[in-house]
Amino acid sequence: MNPCTVIDQVMAGEGFPAATPGTVDSARSCASNKPGDANVGVALQDNAGYDQNIPDPSKASTGHVGKRNAIIEREGIGAVGQCTISIEVKPNSRALVSVSGNGTTQEACDRVTAIAIKVEKLLPAG
Repeated sequence: MNPCTVIDQVMAGEGFPAATPGTVDSARSCASNKPGDANVGVALQDNAGYDQNIPDPSKASTGHVGKRNAIIEREGIGAVGQCTISIEVKPNSRALVSVSGNGTTQEACDRVTAIAIKVEKLLPAG
């Protein structure tokens, strides 16, 4: 799977430009930034559990996206208006979906949840 294709598919019709590879992990992550709205990112990481590398566990809570285990993290990078969901892809991979923007953290979490539901449908069956 290509993370740029995933973003382009799930954000189609919302006025976001084509996704571009991330600067840190360009092989596995992409983002699309719509100025004045939000930045949406997707990373597809193998050999990483959905519950690993949570910077601040006090800002994270467990749940599900579809039938998959997931963790939602509010302000994981310390920024207001940012929210990330880590979705389990078995046997030992994850899809990270993040939103940061001009709104509140709750708005970012609501939006990332809606986007994660669309991403989850594209993930391989576990």
